[in-house]
Amino acid sequence: MPSVFSKDSTTNIDLPKFDSLLVKGSYPPSAPIHLCLSHIAESGTSHGAVILTPSKEQLEGALLAENDPWLQRNSGTGTVAAISRRINVLYPPTPHHMVFLLSMFHAADPSNDPSWSTKTTFPTPPSLIVLHELSFYFTSGTEAAASSQPTLSSYLDLVVNALAAASSLSKHPSNGTSTGVSLALFDSGMDTLRLPILKVPRLSHPHIEAPGEAPDEPRVEAVYQFARKYFEFILEFTLEHYDEAPQSSTAPARKTVRLLQKDRFIK
Repeated sequence: MPSVFSKDSTTNIDLPKFDSLLVKGSYPPSAPIHLCLSHIAESGTSHGAVILTPSKEQLEGALLAENDPWLQRNSGTGTVAAISRRINVLYPPTPHHMVFLLSMFHAADPSNDPSWSTKTTFPTPPSLIVLHELSFYFTSGTEAAASSQPTLSSYLDLVVNALAAASSLSKHPSNGTSTGVSLALFDSGMDTLRLPILKVPRLSHPHIEAPGEAPDEPRVEAVYQFARKYFEFILEFTLEHYDEAPQSSTAPARKTVRLLQKDRFIK
């Protein structure tokens, strides 16, 4: 069964077959890798997986810091190495780049323009598309994030475009699977991400404002409350502190995992 944990992990939840999965909270950095490996192995076909993440440095840094023992022991073995070669990782630097990439995803076909990029052309459609840490686009503090005035729809558009890409690839004759292409979103920052519903109009002549008049603050909403409606299953990681200890870096804590389906607890 697909899983976000290694085979020898003491904490494990086998996932049901899913069309869409949201993973949020303090999940292990290696969780997207384990899901790709297990999902491809489960499919038993030549299909692969695609991971789209905003920052190569962020992903690599988190994996190195975790130093997953199972990956250290097995990533070079024949079976795991063969599956790993079918995982394609792309690093779109902005939301616009991600939307463009998703729109270019297609299965290889003799009628296709041969000039299309090999990174977005698949011999057979992937069995899994993974979106990784979308909140980084809106909280990284980069000049692009600050100048783009992101809104709630900026985040949701990425999810919708990914679902559309998965649906389109699922319908291709070369897909060859009855389950289609699945989508998984991993975002540890979603719980705290709040974005405005509308952009704040910027006056071309600021001096027309009354003296001392402050611009209206935009109404912000919790992204999770809207994004969760797009997903069939939600895997929720939380940290629980012992003995009601204050939440600090030194307080003892344990990690709990819950699987939800349409807000209903499963396991």
